[in-house]
Amino acid sequence: MYNPQDFASKIKSSAKDKGKTVASVLKECGLGKNTVGKIESGTDVGISTVVEIADCIGVSIDLLLGRTQYLYTTDNIEKSAPENIRSAIISKVITMPEARLDRLLGFLEGLEE
Repeated sequence: MYNPQDFASKIKSSAKDKGKTVASVLKECGLGKNTVGKIESGTDVGISTVVEIADCIGVSIDLLLGRTQYLYTTDNIEKSAPENIRSAIISKVITMPEARLDRLLGFLEGLEE
């Protein structure tokens, strides 16, 4: 289950693991310096903000949200899919309703078996 404090903590620890400060990540993302504090206090952020933070740190969204402990980096993604395919997938996922995201995740997990 989603926990905003865990999400904020994971942002902080992932940034540190990558040798970055939270402030530098937020600046790189073009986000306000209080973004992580707002997340920690329970303020909802859009999926585009979550994607931007994950990309700036270089980790997966699932890692930040605590849905996986595996470190999937954006470097791995870039090596495994051509730019046009990756961009098309990301643009579809960003605008997808939550119910469809759950179905998509189930489908993708089924591909791994």
